[in-house]
Amino acid sequence: MSLEHIEGCDLGAARGLAYIAHVVDMKVHELAKSFQMLNNQELAIAPMMDWTER
Repeated sequence: MSLEHIEGCDLGAARGLAYIAHVVDMKVHELAKSFQMLNNQELAIAPMMDWTER
């Protein structure tokens, strides 16, 4: 096995890990955005509720 082949495998693995990290980052960002949207909806609904009945 040549040195170039071994180094190429390492670069491929590094690219694969970078891709996985990117996908995970995007999913975390989407999840955070979803929670933010839900929170904004709750804040928009809150003034409509009558809190004196508690």
